[in-house]
Order: sequence, then C-alpha cells, then structure tokens
Amino acid sequence: MGSNHDPQWIPGEARLERIYRLIGECDLGIHDISRTEVSPENYPRFNMPFELGLFLGCKRWGGSLHRRKHELVLEREQYRYRQFLSDLAGYDPEPHGDDVSGVIVSVRSWLQRVAGVPLRGPIHIEDDFRWFSEDLPNLCEESGLNDEDLSFTDLVHLQNEWLHELELDLPQ
Repeated sequence: MGSNHDPQWIPGEARLERIYRLIGECDLGIHDISRTEVSPENYPRFNMPFELGLFLGCKRWGGSLHRRKHELVLEREQYRYRQFLSDLAGYDPEPHGDDVSGVIVSVRSWLQRVAGVPLRGPIHIEDDFRWFSEDLPNLCEESGLNDEDLSFTDLVHLQNEWLHELELDLPQ
C-alpha cells in the first residue's frame, strides 16, 4: 500500500495504522466494494468492506470533526452486496457495471453534489482518462518511475502535473 517513495508512508507504520490515519485525514471516501471476490485459493478478500466500515465508524463516533465526512459506495451490480454485506442495506451503493464509464459517471455526480461545484462532463473526463493512461508510461520514464510499481501518491502527483500541463481549470 505504500513504499519509501510514498510521502504518505511513514517508515515502520503498520498498514492498518496508515489506513486509520488516512481515514482520519479525509473528509471524502470512495469505497468500491465490487472487488469483494474469492481468491484462487478460495479465500474472500474483504479489504474494501473493512475500510468502508472503518470510515463509517469514524464518521459515526469520531466526533463533530468527522461527522462532515461523505462516502460514496460503489458496486458492480445494484444489489450484489446483499450476498456478503447485508448490513449495508439502506445505503444503496451506486452500480457501475464493472465499467470505467459507469465509475466516472457515479464518482463525478457524487463529487459535484458533495462539493457543490461544476465539474467537467463525464465524456471529457473519460477522454482525459484514456489520454492520461496512454501518456502514463512516458510520464513515468520522464520522472524515473516504474509504471508497473507506481505508488498511489506518485500516480496522483503525475496526474496533477499532467492536468496542469493541459491547463484545465480544475477545482483545488
């Protein structure tokens, strides 16, 4: 989840402590529980629902500072989550159809609603995403990074640089 090239990584910090810290620092949380699948060894992976639970717990019991948190829960199919996370009933996760376009539409709509600012349309965002994905290997090479082992922080940094080079008027 991090490396020594990741500014948010603290040497010796346990993965769970890092998750606690990041959740404590973030007012917005996007949780895609569609990746709750069984491994080839027949073990379920529950990291995303677990992190969602931590986020919701922080929002509920973390005091007034954390009550302002907002979460978006994404899922592949509308009611699939009921098979493994029935306690989430009433949250109605946003279905994305396991499709990048569906994710973009859901996240954009949610961000616009929560932030209350106009955002670029989903067609433009998807075009930008495709364009960035094609440029990513070159951006990594220019920055001396390996695109196969890119930390999340490095990826965000490259995205921000790329967007600012395009001179898009983006909210901060």
